[in-house]
Amino acid sequence: MFGIIKDIMNFSKFLLLIIFVPAVVFAESAGNVPSNTALNTSELRALIEQLQEQVLLFKVRVAELEGELLAVKEELKFQKTLQKGLSGGEVKKLQEFLKNFPDVYPEGLVTGFFGELTEKAVKKFQKKHEIENVGVVGPKTLKKLNEIAAKAGEQSGGGEGDQKIVVCHVPPGNPLAKHTIVISKSALDTHIAHGDTTGECISVPLPPPPATSTTSLPDLTVLDIYSDSGKLSVKISNIGLAVVPSNTGHLYIWIDDQLRWTYSLSTLANQSFLSPGGVTVIQPQVLSGEHKIKVIIDPNNAVAESNENNNTLEKVLTFGTTPISPPPTTSTSTTILAPSTLEPVGGSGGTAPLYEGLYNLSVRFQFPTSSIANTQAFRLYHKRPGETGYAFVAAFMNLSSLVDPPPSANTCNGGARYGEWSIIYCTTFWQISSGSYPPASWQIGDYAFYVTAVDSSGRETAPSSVAAERVLERTRILSPIGVQATSNPLIRWTIAPGFPTDPYAYIIIYDSASKIWTKSVPTSKTATEGSVTYDGPALDPTKTYYAFVRGGSTAPIGTAPPTVYVSMHEATTTFSLRSLPPKITVVSPNGGETWYLGSQQTIRWSGG
Repeated sequence: MFGIIKDIMNFSKFLLLIIFVPAVVFAESAGNVPSNTALNTSELRALIEQLQEQVLLFKVRVAELEGELLAVKEELKFQKTLQKGLSGGEVKKLQEFLKNFPDVYPEGLVTGFFGELTEKAVKKFQKKHEIENVGVVGPKTLKKLNEIAAKAGEQSGGGEGDQKIVVCHVPPGNPLAKHTIVISKSALDTHIAHGDTTGECISVPLPPPPATSTTSLPDLTVLDIYSDSGKLSVKISNIGLAVVPSNTGHLYIWIDDQLRWTYSLSTLANQSFLSPGGVTVIQPQVLSGEHKIKVIIDPNNAVAESNENNNTLEKVLTFGTTPISPPPTTSTSTTILAPSTLEPVGGSGGTAPLYEGLYNLSVRFQFPTSSIANTQAFRLYHKRPGETGYAFVAAFMNLSSLVDPPPSANTCNGGARYGEWSIIYCTTFWQISSGSYPPASWQIGDYAFYVTAVDSSGRETAPSSVAAERVLERTRILSPIGVQATSNPLIRWTIAPGFPTDPYAYIIIYDSASKIWTKSVPTSKTATEGSVTYDGPALDPTKTYYAFVRGGSTAPIGTAPPTVYVSMHEATTTFSLRSLPPKITVVSPNGGETWYLGSQQTIRWSGG
């Protein structure tokens, strides 16, 4: 790759030589024997024409090589923002580049997947070049990567098999002019002997430029991080005097030193913060408990601001730590008993072809049908994450229509509704369920419930016991994403912290028409990732497929209150297969046959 530059230099020397030779030959020929003047002149003309033709050919070749050089420089460019969890050719190119610096990426693995080792290497690279070491390859990091890659392309003259070494070159007598270059490994000893050192030169901070007017620039800042009714709330604003460009910048949120949320500023629903004095509040989800929250707006300095030093804010806050309290214990009804054995039921559903992706809250309980004639209604109370008390949410009347006539075996009677809530009777239990909504509608934390009954005189029973559902962090798919080189892709996902028992991951692979493969995979509550290899029906390289993963478990038996745990899916991912050539399996001959010249033989195969 880098040998193209050397080729251009060599062709330039040839051009000079060719242009110089005709002049010398003509000068020498002009002073030769007069009797052969006509013949010598004719020969010289032919020679000049031949050399001029070669000059044209060499010019064409130089133009071709210059075009190849531009293509190589373009190939070396890093153009995409990269971060942990991504995969593909851009990540592989990044790893190939970073492995040239053992102090940055000692592992030197080139896998095409942006994992913890690559993130750690990017942070080292950013720290080395005085870029905020967030582990995400953003505009500043891309610029520095391309600067170094350009030096490598311009200063390398060897072929592809010549290993390159990065050194800090110190010009003799001018140590202040030291700069980073790339050399052949074979030349390393000579450079060391003259005072050069391996690795990049350590940059020396330059004096600040003269102060300039900032009256026409925006100034993004994180005004506050706080808890609003148990919800993490982040308030951002533009306190400058100019509008923020709507298509630039990001917002990063760390929870306990882990980058959990990344937003493109252009995708935020409320764009008020773009205008001077405008304020926007976003509410990402967070588990109950005490957490260290760190927020950075415009971490890569994509927005030119009047003040670049007020983009970060850190706080330690507590969310949703109010224990799941019992309901009130008063009772006025003496004619019917309270509903009993309340337990949570995790629920999900959706539309074709996945029939997943929407979640609801459900509780199941016992109540004797013999008491329905004297029961006016069931009442449902619940408490959301961060709330301190229970609130009435639904009442179900006309209960006799659900038990008479009774449902047949393995069926349920339903139809009674109260707003988004509905109730069914299924011979052996009653169940109340909410409407179904996408993950963004559910806050991370505890949802607690209890149920009461109201007798025919309007008096309410004591409450049932409490049941709860705890919503954990979302399950994020790490692979497959994009084009897969294998027909049996590896499915990888994150496992949310907070499961009390080893959870199961529910996995679905589907196309635009139907589910192709489902699998329930046991995982460990202490693990951070899970994986399984696809072993379903053969996938079609001409189709696009979708992956869905969610996690769940229940509290150990006897835990009060009984609780189900769910890690809803963050998003589905799309992938496809790289087209593979058809293959055949030869059935016969299978070795040992004797074929005679002129004879006809039969070859059988399968497949293809």
